[in-house]
Amino acid sequence: QTNLTSERFIERIHSLLHCFYFYSSLLQDFWKNMLKFKWLLRADGPKCARFYSAKVGRILKNSKVASSMHINELKSIDQSQQPIIECRDKKYLAGSTSKNFPKTLPIYLHNEFKAIELSNQHNNILDIGANLRPILDDIFNHENKSAVLIKNLPITKTDHFHDFMKGCDYQPMTYESGSAYRASVNDLVYSASDEPPEFSIEPHNEMSYLSQFPQKIIFCCLSKASFGGESPIVFNRDLIKQLDSNIFDKFRTKGIRYSRNLKHQNNTNYITWQNTFFTDNKKEAENKMENQGFEWKWKSNGDVTIWYQLPAFFTQPHSGEEIWFNQATANHCTYYKSHPMFEGKEDLPPSEYPYHCCYGDGEEIEDDVIDHIRSVMWRNAMSLALFPGDVLILDNLLCQHSRIGYEGGERKVVVFLGEPINR
Repeated sequence: QTNLTSERFIERIHSLLHCFYFYSSLLQDFWKNMLKFKWLLRADGPKCARFYSAKVGRILKNSKVASSMHINELKSIDQSQQPIIECRDKKYLAGSTSKNFPKTLPIYLHNEFKAIELSNQHNNILDIGANLRPILDDIFNHENKSAVLIKNLPITKTDHFHDFMKGCDYQPMTYESGSAYRASVNDLVYSASDEPPEFSIEPHNEMSYLSQFPQKIIFCCLSKASFGGESPIVFNRDLIKQLDSNIFDKFRTKGIRYSRNLKHQNNTNYITWQNTFFTDNKKEAENKMENQGFEWKWKSNGDVTIWYQLPAFFTQPHSGEEIWFNQATANHCTYYKSHPMFEGKEDLPPSEYPYHCCYGDGEEIEDDVIDHIRSVMWRNAMSLALFPGDVLILDNLLCQHSRIGYEGGERKVVVFLGEPINR
């Protein structure tokens, strides 16, 4: 149509592309089910007909949502979404007293970040998730983005986010053996963190201290704090370019030895081995530790000390790209020296903190190395605040997440872990 404006023409093209990806995914699903149910063609023709009649009904229902759902790319985001975040000398922020630490976080949009919004609302959040999935796959796989912010979703409570993730159909994974202080909300969703609100959580790749970890980590903001509580992100490719190559060589040669001091639930109100391994049974916990390749030693009071070794790098399965992928800082005892729970206890030996790590041969990681890694991470962190209804999807191999301490309000952010990968 010659009377279309250029903007409207581009919007039409985007809609056609979205429909193409949507219907191609349906076609793949159709043939997958044809193979799965081919026995019905021989054994029960009427049953097969009823099955595909129902299938076609769902396709037609979803096609109405797909054809009416418009996605807009945001070339910029509101200034309130990228506030000035002061971090030098910030209380309860590990390493912030260093002269190398940035005074404020940089405000920019990284070239691996993309923000999109729904330009019209739909009531069925399950269908929205299903129809967004092929679009998201294209953004991550073909546009080579590592972080996607989705705005204007009709999500106001945890159940909505659960249904959205169910619609997206990412393969879920549990948080078993994880080190963060968080709780399960339902079968797909966890609290992002139950750490004290004033504590700032430094950038990290989720579960990068384990042999299995999620490729996708997806956050949803349900309510925000009155002050603080931002969610800065860091892109691993930047760290590869800026961290000292001599540090890389040493970590590449020696790897990292992680250790944990996990309390019995009767001995603490913090992280316990029971909530880490999802069991109260000591033998079951030992089986799970053995499956993870951990070594362990029980204490007479019921606590357990765990240690194991992993590489500091991971190679991407598809591209062969080497990634700095570990928690050399977030699992280091100095992280807990800045924790409010350990205020006044900064002189404890490393083994007395919940977590600690060193080089794989047992040598302690030098203080200036920890400072260098932390400072480079924060100097490259992209300022980002989440607002109620926002969903942030990260490629966990390439993008780190964090949380700035906050006060006031009822900040509530929940998380989904998906697409597990093994080393």
